[in-house]
Amino acid sequence: AVHCPMIQTIPKDFGAQRTLSAIDDLSLYTHLVFSSKVGVRMFFDSLKYHRVPKKVLENKKVIAVGLATANELKKRGLKRVEVPKEATQEGIVHMLSLEDINKGYFLLLQSFQARQVLTQFFIRKKIRHQVIFLYETRPKVPEPIPNLKEMGEIIFTSPSTVKSFFDFFKRVPNNTTLTAIGPV
Repeated sequence: AVHCPMIQTIPKDFGAQRTLSAIDDLSLYTHLVFSSKVGVRMFFDSLKYHRVPKKVLENKKVIAVGLATANELKKRGLKRVEVPKEATQEGIVHMLSLEDINKGYFLLLQSFQARQVLTQFFIRKKIRHQVIFLYETRPKVPEPIPNLKEMGEIIFTSPSTVKSFFDFFKRVPNNTTLTAIGPV
């Protein structure tokens, strides 16, 4: 196996006004929604930066887009984490559609490049929410550059890695299996 990072993660400014406002409101949120394990790490880094105690997260409903994100949250002491059957924003929408969320106040913690499925759902349903863009991803030139002809399978971990890969490599040799983790 050859690990070939195609993106770099750039944290957003934890002192930015939007982040400060969301952190100030942390006690008011009923739900925290995490779209990636990178977002979990960035969120907990921002709590440390702002000296916010983790106990403020008690009694919040915590939702993770998938099992890897849920495991990252559990490593940080959050025991009760809900995960939709389908590990996508659409899966979260479906899960929330089965609940009475009209009095909820949701904090969406995601990357700058995240799709807007959840945000649009909350807007349509007039559900109170706020979004914090914790980080962005940028293309990264792999070092060393792998010889794709030696690869039998290439596994992609996110949509941004797919885009960066094809921006850089343009083509994949015949008989190479492409595998995506997740349907998006």
